[in-house]
Amino acid sequence: MRDLISEEASPLERAASEEAARLLRAAMRSLPDRQRHVIVLVYEEDRSLTEIAAGWRVSVAAVSQAHARALRRLRAELETAGVGHVHEVL
Repeated sequence: MRDLISEEASPLERAASEEAARLLRAAMRSLPDRQRHVIVLVYEEDRSLTEIAAGWRVSVAAVSQAHARALRRLRAELETAGVGHVHEVL
C-alpha cells in the first residue's frame, strides 16, 4: 500500500494516518483471498492487471473485476469506519 504517513505531518495528522493505516489493514484482512491478493500485487508489488492475469491464467477482465470489487469493499469499510479522504488513499 502507498505510504499513508507523511514525514512532514503534525502529531495529530500522524495519529490520524496511523489509525487509517490500522483500519486499512483490518479491512484488507476481511477481503476474500483473491481480492486481497490482487490488491497486494497491484499496490505493493506494482504488478499490472495483465501480468496478474497471465500468472493466474485468467482473463484480464477477471482480474479487473476482482480488483474493482476489492476497492469497492475497502472503500465501503473505511467510509463506514469514518476514515476521511478514502478515495485519496485507494
